[in-house]
Amino acid sequence: MLTSPLTVTIDGTAHSLDRINQDNFTSLYRKKAAGLEIDLAIRHSFEGKSGPGQMERHNVDLKYTTFDGEGNPIIRQTYTVIRSPRGVDADLSNKATIGLNAWLTTNVAAISGWRS
Repeated sequence: MLTSPLTVTIDGTAHSLDRINQDNFTSLYRKKAAGLEIDLAIRHSFEGKSGPGQMERHNVDLKYTTFDGEGNPIIRQTYTVIRSPRGVDADLSNKATIGLNAWLTTNVAAISGWRS
């Protein structure tokens, strides 16, 4: 189990998110501050019928919400999904995820700038 609170650093600011819910293989963490709300959801599930070919799915979803002068929410969202066959050692999936995250860290501005 992950600890609560979690710390997520965005634009050089460390944000402490408290666990506000945990059930059905899902945890939700949140920070509320003046003009800001950050939600981090972590979900675990199985895809497909039990047996050969069934996949484990791990989803991490971050929503960063600010509010304009009229109080309307402006939502930014980023998420990742990690999938691997059920019962298979997750080591290679973990290494692939680390590699993708490193590559994405280097190239996120280009991708957000519509380059591909």
